Amino acid sequence: MNQTLGIKKIYQKILTKTKDPHETKHKMINCIVQIFFSEQKNNTPMDYQSYVC
Repeated sequence: MNQTLGIKKIYQKILTKTKDPHETKHKMINCIVQIFFSEQKNNTPMDYQSYVC
């Protein structure tokens, strides 16, 4: 699955650094949680491009 477009490439890039799929997923989830928290706090809609950049 490559939803949002480019997320698979980002996963692979992080995975080459961590060499651990579990750690890679945690890093990505933490990033997405921070984005969600910020958007809820600021009452703004989801910006799908913000979590692939």
